[in-house]
Amino acid sequence: MTMYVTKAESVLDVSSIQAALLPYFAAQDGIAVAYLFGSFARGQASALSDIDIAILLEPPLDAAARFSLRLRVTKDIKALMGDQEIDTIVLNDVPLALSYRVIRDGVVLHCRDEQMRIEWTASTVSRYLDFKPFMDRHEQAVLDRVRRGDLLYGYNPHRGSIDRYLQLRERFDRNAETDPR
Repeated sequence: MTMYVTKAESVLDVSSIQAALLPYFAAQDGIAVAYLFGSFARGQASALSDIDIAILLEPPLDAAARFSLRLRVTKDIKALMGDQEIDTIVLNDVPLALSYRVIRDGVVLHCRDEQMRIEWTASTVSRYLDFKPFMDRHEQAVLDRVRRGDLLYGYNPHRGSIDRYLQLRERFDRNAETDPR
């Protein structure tokens, strides 16, 4: 049975997306785990939101094969989901911070290899927590340089944006801490 879910429908939530995509991912060889992440997974989707899908691929696939699979999965999911925009990432290839966000905010749509998911999750969280102090220090150094006008020879087209960024960052961190998942 093929289920079509579109933006026009009033109910597009995690369970409806999972119901639509579970049969698809169950039939896909090579995809160990599929996640829904982003605004739909956080329950903050709007009419303009895209559906963010993250896939963890079983080895061994080279970079070209992973890219080709990503394009095919995106095309297939777009066909299943109607006019909804789809953004697919391959967790084997993305930066550590994005992988961590998928773990923190994501919802498992399908898991073919639970052992691989557990090992990948443990490794990603461990590496992220080890590296996070360095990322925070780097971010703070860049923000300090922007405040002082040391970047771009003193030209700052975003003057005043730093305070807004810090407010949004603080709100985002608070929301992540209070999320019951």
